[in-house]
Amino acid sequence: MRTNLKTILATLTVLLLALGFLGFSVPISNASATHATSSSFNFNSVSTNCAFPTFQTYQKPALNSTFTLTVIAASGASITFNQVSILNLPSCVAYGGFVAHGSGDYLPDDYGNYTGVPVSYLAEIAGGMIPGQNVIATSGTDLYQTTYNYSEVMQGTGWGYIFNTATCSTPNVCDTTSAAVGTSPPIPMYLVVAYLWNGSNIGAYSCVGVPTPCPHGPTSSGDGPLRTVTLGASPGYLIQYGAPWNKAAAIIQITPFTNYQACPSVPNNGGANLRGADLEYCNLAGYDLAGDNLQGANMQFTNLTGANLQGANLMGADLANSIAQGANFQHANLQFASLEDTVLTGDNFMGANLLGANLAFAYAPNTNFSGDNLFVANLFSGVFNYANFEWTNLIFSNLSYGQFEYANFTGAIAWFANLQGANFTGAINPP
Repeated sequence: MRTNLKTILATLTVLLLALGFLGFSVPISNASATHATSSSFNFNSVSTNCAFPTFQTYQKPALNSTFTLTVIAASGASITFNQVSILNLPSCVAYGGFVAHGSGDYLPDDYGNYTGVPVSYLAEIAGGMIPGQNVIATSGTDLYQTTYNYSEVMQGTGWGYIFNTATCSTPNVCDTTSAAVGTSPPIPMYLVVAYLWNGSNIGAYSCVGVPTPCPHGPTSSGDGPLRTVTLGASPGYLIQYGAPWNKAAAIIQITPFTNYQACPSVPNNGGANLRGADLEYCNLAGYDLAGDNLQGANMQFTNLTGANLQGANLMGADLANSIAQGANFQHANLQFASLEDTVLTGDNFMGANLLGANLAFAYAPNTNFSGDNLFVANLFSGVFNYANFEWTNLIFSNLSYGQFEYANFTGAIAWFANLQGANFTGAINPP
């Protein structure tokens, strides 16, 4: 037994060294689970910067309200969180508020420390967001909608005037001439779906009988239990007015990207040699790419909705931020391919080779991965609810913080996989 154990350990050591020489690291630790295209996530401490939210590593108070938050991808597919599951998403704690206007007053309002989920992260798990797309937040009470653009959601910029609240001590001084620090504040302001204000549930305080503007934070009359807020990294700066603060937020929707371009030079009958081709932003919806050689191709931001890529060679191809809803990838070679932030809803990957593939933040509910080779693949923080992983090789794969509700893992092998923070609610034979 001891000899066999030594043999196994020696074999694993050689394997890991070999993988290192091949140019990638085995994603079995949090340090490897970072997102390169927009936000990175801090696992070690409570984040005070909403550009770098942290996963749940500290005790959060229970949310005493029953609610749902539905995130709708650009493809129309959706995922819903409730008052329990939302606490498993990365969060930040930061200061925010706005300058209230009306009746001649321009004073700070609803200010304090908010806890919530950055909308940039919600956009990531819904398949990503690129310039030209917007986020629409809808209230669950009056269906009021607020629209945010790419720079506001993903970069924390473009909000208009930001006020230095040190000069907002009396009425009529927080205006664009005396207190505003302009459109380039010293810190960005990040959009967050908040559920706590100063550590308490939003809506726990009432401003009845309190002079306007209310200095005690959100009121109990419809502000919560969720609210879109703009937060900075430190106190002292508030956004101009409260228009971006949507009360009783219930739906976060990413609008479709519509600026795809026709690529008539791409054959539509399969078997083509497109090795290393630049297909970025191409509209290839419904194309027959079966058996194509697409090794190393640049297919970022490509529309592959309903495309047939059965048996195609996509080794090392970059499909990040693409829409491939309903596509057929049966028996395709996707070794070391990037499908980061890609929408893969309902796709068929049966028998595909995804060795070392990057599916971080992929949006792939109801997708068929049965019989696939996902050895050392990165599924970090992706959405794979109701997906089929029967008889799949998940050895050394990174499933951390992914959503796998009701997924089927019958016969799957997940030795040494990173399962930290993954959600397997209702899953069949989870690892």
